[in-house]
Amino acid sequence: MDNDCFSSAVATFASHCGECALESTPTIFTPPLYLQRYDAVVKAIANHSTPIKSVADLGCAEGNLLRFVKTIKHVEKIIAVDRDRFVLEYANRRIEPVACDYVLGREFKLDIFIYEGDICKPDPRLIGLDAITCELTFRHYDHKFEWTRSQFAEWCEKVCILMSSFKKQISLTDSSKRTLLSI
Repeated sequence: MDNDCFSSAVATFASHCGECALESTPTIFTPPLYLQRYDAVVKAIANHSTPIKSVADLGCAEGNLLRFVKTIKHVEKIIAVDRDRFVLEYANRRIEPVACDYVLGREFKLDIFIYEGDICKPDPRLIGLDAITCELTFRHYDHKFEWTRSQFAEWCEKVCILMSSFKKQISLTDSSKRTLLSI
């Protein structure tokens, strides 16, 4: 996916995001931070040295990130996981094909699966995927804990040790897109 296409998609998404709660708060960053995060994730998947064909989004909520990931031409399988059944129903409606999906077509078939699940528990449906994203998880009433960046990096390291075929990439950037931390 080229950057102009993605930028256009971000602009379109932002203009149609009237239902988002974020619209009611003043924007401090341009583009808004959530769009910058989506951009970073999509570029990491789209430009990876080995084509990423299967992706899971843990804590997918309403499926906003998935709307962009599904436009990456070489992605063939997307799994969306969240523990909130209500937001998963909303995500299911949001990722349905739109007119341009039929007009532009795809070189490879795309399968999208939406599962109710807990990101803190092992899930065999995620075995064998090329990439797993956990872009941002919001506080739910039943959250038991919150991780710091260092705790998350430590968890990633442990998963990579247990699953020797996994490799991790953690990047922290600031608003000017300078890399502050890359593991």
